[in-house]
Amino acid sequence: MDRFVAKCLEGLEQLVGSGGLLGSGRQHAVAVGASGALPLPDVLYPAASAAGHVAGGDGRDVARVDPQTDSVRLAVATERASRLLRGLVVAATSPQVQSEAAVVSLALLLRSCTSFGVTFMMLDAIRQVTAIKHVFQKMSEQAMVACLSSFAILVNDEHARIRKVALELVGSMSLVPKIRPQALRIVSAFLNDPAANVQVAALLILLPQLWSEKNLHNLIIWPSLRLTLLGMLESKDDAVRSATVDILWCAAQRMPTERVESSPGDKSQRVPMCDDVFMRLCDIVNDPSLFLRAKALLLLGTLRKVSPSLHSQTLSKEIGGVSKLRRSQKDTVMSQSQRMDAGDFDISNSDDVSLKSTSMCGAFIHGLEDEFAIVRSNAIDAICELACGSIQFADTSVPFLVDMFNDEHRDIRLNAITSVAKISARWAFQLKDDLVDTVILALFDGDADIREATHKLVGMTKFDSDIALKRLVDVLHKARDTFSDSELSILATFAGLGRSHPDLVGGLQPMDMTTTQSHGRMDIL
Repeated sequence: MDRFVAKCLEGLEQLVGSGGLLGSGRQHAVAVGASGALPLPDVLYPAASAAGHVAGGDGRDVARVDPQTDSVRLAVATERASRLLRGLVVAATSPQVQSEAAVVSLALLLRSCTSFGVTFMMLDAIRQVTAIKHVFQKMSEQAMVACLSSFAILVNDEHARIRKVALELVGSMSLVPKIRPQALRIVSAFLNDPAANVQVAALLILLPQLWSEKNLHNLIIWPSLRLTLLGMLESKDDAVRSATVDILWCAAQRMPTERVESSPGDKSQRVPMCDDVFMRLCDIVNDPSLFLRAKALLLLGTLRKVSPSLHSQTLSKEIGGVSKLRRSQKDTVMSQSQRMDAGDFDISNSDDVSLKSTSMCGAFIHGLEDEFAIVRSNAIDAICELACGSIQFADTSVPFLVDMFNDEHRDIRLNAITSVAKISARWAFQLKDDLVDTVILALFDGDADIREATHKLVGMTKFDSDIALKRLVDVLHKARDTFSDSELSILATFAGLGRSHPDLVGGLQPMDMTTTQSHGRMDIL
């Protein structure tokens, strides 16, 4: 079997080597038909070559060539290379054959092959052999460097399919620790590829590699990679932007405190990596892609190490440190000839205001007001996660979540109620009187699950006045009369209110407990 592999490689060397027909420059057969001269692909079937013509999809002749021309010889050579490669894959993947030498030989032949069809078939053959035999893990470092050099040459190949397969092979080599940094640098070079699918493939290779390493500097030159990623956030392709967001989020998790330039090239303003990624995710909340908006909001909820001022900025549409000028202030600051417009802002006392700060303004508010339910739901989830980590953010965010009790979508209402309950269980905050009306409306929602969730919320929440508590008790009595199937849930709510407000309960009117003989239960009158 080893001898057969050697014969296949010898035949390929004759065809693809520097002196071979497929190694002397790319050529195309010329088809002459009614529409004029058309380029034909490198791979032609022997039957078509022998007949001297190529049949179109409708059966008519679309190409007529002289069997003696170089174009036919090129097609025959390409077909022969294809057969040799198919045989080589079958032989090299057998258990008795040492495949390392065959893979290295094929990789070296890539340097002299200039036929698109044969180059792609050679790369595909290497991919098949390495996938089945795990050849790269067994190779010596010198052999791996030789393969890596051959694949690196294809970074600038004119065909996207060839570049993508070469990238996949480099990605497989990056799993081997001894050559991992060199392979990842080549993968990074593919990030500048003009084809979006190649960029996405490179990002997906980098993501698990970077996630498994606590310090990204051990693997890759992070500053230069970060500049490339920031440029990819402006890509027109949704998949590229999405994969780029994943990489940046991974960096924020791995190196949250490392200080980076907030604007590329501006070394005067350096912020923690976590803060920088948080601001850029806030910018993605306004992305035209529904999927990316939802994804950005979900990731925002995982960044708890961000500065508290940034968290609070997401719930305010005013830029931090910037206030809108009133007309009296404008008249004081500006002369009549230099009257400012109605939308002008005073930034005289805000030295740290940047354009990036504006992207955070009301990011969560934009998410809660989005037209798509999945975006609003993810905004609620993110706010809930951040609120559970910061009592200051919880105090600010709960009114916005309570406002979502009125959402038109049933699942959004339920998510908002359960989220407020989760925050209440974490911090045991007091619900303000101006939010009680919204809670009361939820007690009469047409959905039983929402009513029950509201009962649990009321039972575990503290209210800051006996007036609010009395209103809720009265409303719960009415709800019990209206929804007989919610009686047990309402009774549990009364019990929770009593535990949460031992001082306020004493001030309520005494409630007579009588036994209803006909129903065999305790009724609260």
